[in-house]
Amino acid sequence: MPHHLLPSPNTLPIKKTGRCTSTVDLRLFRFCKARNVKRVGELMCVDMLLQDAKATFIQVTVNVHRLKIFMHLFSAGSLYTVSGFDITRSSLNFKLSESPVSIRFNDENDFKDLTTQFHQFMQNVSGSAITMSFLV
Repeated sequence: MPHHLLPSPNTLPIKKTGRCTSTVDLRLFRFCKARNVKRVGELMCVDMLLQDAKATFIQVTVNVHRLKIFMHLFSAGSLYTVSGFDITRSSLNFKLSESPVSIRFNDENDFKDLTTQFHQFMQNVSGSAITMSFLV
């Protein structure tokens, strides 16, 4: 398997706050749009629940100013590689996971969808396996 499709050896650094420069491969479990009821449902942010290779869940918040950059990529169940994010303490008022910290996107984020590459790779592997089984 190509190295960029393997689960990242880096798990989510859930014990420290600050800027994270490591790259982590994650699956988007769920996401929801937070709207301001007092301002006619104006979109404030998107909150997501991501899962790493060790099944650790962490909450991610993308504020409204960064949604234009990332919103088109969000799809539940998709795989992503994420780096350059901020790790902050979780809000006690609104928690999607038991993690004591959450992720916030910033101007230096790299957030790429790996789902298409992963599916193409799996199709190639599956095709090879089927061919091999007929030869045996």
